[in-house]
Amino acid sequence: MKGAVQVLSCIHRVVSTHCMIVHSFSYDATLQVKAAMNEINSSKRLKFAVAERAEGEKILEVKRAEVCTVPYPNGLPITLA
Repeated sequence: MKGAVQVLSCIHRVVSTHCMIVHSFSYDATLQVKAAMNEINSSKRLKFAVAERAEGEKILEVKRAEVCTVPYPNGLPITLA
C-alpha cells in the first residue's frame, strides 16, 4: 500500500509539472486545426466568388452585344448591307 501511495505521489508530481505543456500543446493544435479549416473555407468561398464573377462578366458582355444590335432587331437593313 505504501508503494502505491509513493507511485501516485510521483505520478502527481510528474503530471503537475508537465500537464501545462501538454495542455498548451493540445490548445495550440486546436488553434492550428481551426486556422486550417478557416483557410479551407476561405479558399472555397474565393473559388466560388471567382466563378460567379466570371459568370457575371459573361452576362454583361452578352448585354453589351444586345445593346449594340437593338437599333436593328431584325438584322441590318438591305440598304446598309
